[in-house]
Amino acid sequence: MLAAASSSSSSSSSAAGRALLRAAAASGRLSLFSTTSSVAAASSSSSSSSPQSDKAVLLLGSSGALGSSVASHLSSLGMTVVGADVVGPPTSRAEHDLGAFVPLENPITGGGGLVGLCDGLVEGLAKLEFEEEEEDDDDSDSDSDSDSDSDSGGFKLDAILVASGGFAMDPDAGCPPSDAAETIERMMRMNYWPVVAGSVASGRFMDGEGLFVAIGAAAALAPTPGMSAYGASKAAVHHYVQTLGATTGLAVGNKARRKRALRERGRPVYLDDMTACAILPTVLDTPSNRESFPKGTDYNDWVNPDDVARELGMWIRRPHLRPHSGSLVKASAKRGRAAEQARLAGDAGGAFFTLVR
Repeated sequence: MLAAASSSSSSSSSAAGRALLRAAAASGRLSLFSTTSSVAAASSSSSSSSPQSDKAVLLLGSSGALGSSVASHLSSLGMTVVGADVVGPPTSRAEHDLGAFVPLENPITGGGGLVGLCDGLVEGLAKLEFEEEEEDDDDSDSDSDSDSDSDSGGFKLDAILVASGGFAMDPDAGCPPSDAAETIERMMRMNYWPVVAGSVASGRFMDGEGLFVAIGAAAALAPTPGMSAYGASKAAVHHYVQTLGATTGLAVGNKARRKRALRERGRPVYLDDMTACAILPTVLDTPSNRESFPKGTDYNDWVNPDDVARELGMWIRRPHLRPHSGSLVKASAKRGRAAEQARLAGDAGGAFFTLVR
């Protein structure tokens, strides 16, 4: 059972902050994309054909295959999506799916390390926050509610989703030892570092009843011969999310563990009712994954990114349907009779989501 929602005053402040985010995104200033679809639809009148939502979501890895599917789906639900990636999205897609975009330093080639990645993300989001506060100041003379809006401290995020990641097989046994070390480092930078950066950003920008989701890997629940670097990086993601989830007020555990988590949380109230969990696909059906696997692979056993996007959208819109905080949820494709029954029933979902831890 989720904790009670925040008070009406804090809810109205958060809504005001999200409205400011949409307004700032529409202006096209700083590193924002000028949007004519998602942001406008999110703030349009009820006569618009697009669904209405006041949800704001940070999506790390927004330019990748999974991130693109998630951004498209959440935008179709009327949510404001703030993308963040080392690669800028195509302008045509950004205009439709992203309300704003934060460019990040490439963790592979950049010299800032993990600290630089975290600082770059927070500073990029802070620029959006600054733009909102600036607009609020400009309207202070004409808007009687401006004082309450400025008290909101800028925009707040309802969810932070980390869709960043990459895959690499281990080097051949005869390769130099440095190749193995390089592969491990690259996998940690691609798969683990963005999760840490998203968690750091949650401390400043996450709203009440927030949702933090990272993408793990079902394969990393067991040993991964031949891809130990990838498996280790995803296992690190699992451990980090489980530990983060254990410090929230919605964790499942014995009384002693909950009391200890409360002491560890200290003052950050956003952790009281935040849900942190990870989705662990078997294999995501993406172009890069298809290139990495041998010919003849049965792609019907792979998870469609659109199915993951729909599950995330449901968790954001309906907090009572989320798994417990700290959980790992395996995503696997529906097969055989289950897939046929879903098709006949008109069910667009083609994946099972099973709690594994």
